Parts: sequence; C-alpha cells; structure tokens
Amino acid sequence: MKNYLILLFGFLISTQVSAQNIDEFQWFGRDYEDEFFLNMAISRVSITNNAAPNPQNHKLSGITLKLNARTTNFEQGGTNIYVDHKLMGDLAWWLGRFFKGDESIFESEESSISSGLLGWYSFLMNINKPNKVQFGVGLNAKDFFLTSAYPKNEAQPYANPSNRVILEPSGNYYAFGPSAGVRYNLLNLVLIEYKGDLSIPFAKLDPGNGFEEQADFKNPYFMNHVIEFTSSKGFYLGLESTYFLERTKARNSTKRNEIYLGFRFRV
Repeated sequence: MKNYLILLFGFLISTQVSAQNIDEFQWFGRDYEDEFFLNMAISRVSITNNAAPNPQNHKLSGITLKLNARTTNFEQGGTNIYVDHKLMGDLAWWLGRFFKGDESIFESEESSISSGLLGWYSFLMNINKPNKVQFGVGLNAKDFFLTSAYPKNEAQPYANPSNRVILEPSGNYYAFGPSAGVRYNLLNLVLIEYKGDLSIPFAKLDPGNGFEEQADFKNPYFMNHVIEFTSSKGFYLGLESTYFLERTKARNSTKRNEIYLGFRFRV
C-alpha cells in the first residue's frame, strides 16, 4: 500500500496543471456533490499471514461482492460519510467456497480479518474549499473480526478440534480513531480519492473455544487504506489494504488486500 501512495502522490504532482476544481466533477452530467450513493463492486480479495507456523495455509484469495454506501459533500466544513460492511460479502465468499468443497463448517487452519456485525463507519470533514485538491479529517467507528487457527502441536498436522489453538490477537474488536483523506479532480473525468483510518480498540470479545489468552497482552491498532478512482460515468476502481499494528509481539501478521471494480448508484 505504501507503493500505491507514492505512485498516487507522484501522479497528482505530475498532473497538477490538468486538474479541475473538486466541485466541477459531475456524475452523468449532474452534480456529484450532496448525493447519497450505493456502491456495488466485484472484489478480488487476498489474505495472508506470513507469521503463522504454516503460512502457505493462510494464503486465501477469491472473488466476492463488495457493497457499501457514501455521501458526498465538497463544501468547506462539510461532512462526508462512508459505510462499509465486509462481513456480508465475506459470507458470500465463504458460501461459494463451501459449495465448491473448498471449505467446511468447521474452522480450518487459516486466518481472516473482516468487519464485524456492526460494520465500518467513517466521517470526514473538509478542511479547505473545493480547489484542485481537497483535504479532510475526521473520525471512524469500526468493529473487526480477527481470527487465526494454528496447530497446537506444530510437529503434527492441524486437526480440528484435537490439534487446534487460537492465539492472540484473535477476537472481535470494537474500535474508533482518527481518519484523514484527500481528493483530486482530474480533467472532470476521474475523481481520485484516498481515505486512511486508524482504529484503536476500546473493547474486545474473545473468539471462544480453543482461545489461549495471553496475560498483559495489548490490543493491536487497526489500519485501513483505500484509494478509489471514480469516473464521471459512475464506474470506479479501488485498492484497499487492512492490517493491524502490533503493540505486543505475536505470531500473527494477518493482512487483507483488495482490488475491485464497481458502479455507483445515486439514490
């Protein structure tokens, strides 16, 4: 994701002459501002956990449906709202794997990071007027499902439940924290937007049977980066990365990356 950010900002600098004011961007010839959009996309998801005992078993990838919603506001001091619920798309992904025979109803030796039942909410307030580049700051409130199943005895193959263990930092986290964003209008053809969220947990539910709690373990902080390129005809391309920052050393480095293509429906 760092490479994506470097490319994005380099691209913005090189095309500054071609930029238009943010509030000139339109959706099918109509104002893009002050609208509510439902977004539907096909997403390629990739999950890794290179710190796991058998990292090859924690590499998951597949196609799923990405559904979210947002409001748009370009005025200085105006608020933009972003709503995402990854769990719905992930359940569809899991069902697809199950019916193909690639998944069972029992937990496998793998890792996952997703939203919880409540979903993800971000609120960004515009700092400056809608010039060629507009910046925003705000807050986010999110819940996360983070779980990794390992063999309890690493000298033997994983077996559920006889040789299975769930270690920190697995759990269902409830978090909030700061958000920041920037957007850029390229020739009134593409609106480029970046949003970053740091989510700090204030509560956690343990994942249940098989979980080994570690004394004095500090809950991790969660990071989410999103870059989207929205065309004036409603189609958009996005890149997203979700991971956590360790505060206590753990054998877990679960990361989720997505690339998706979709369409925005004005409501």
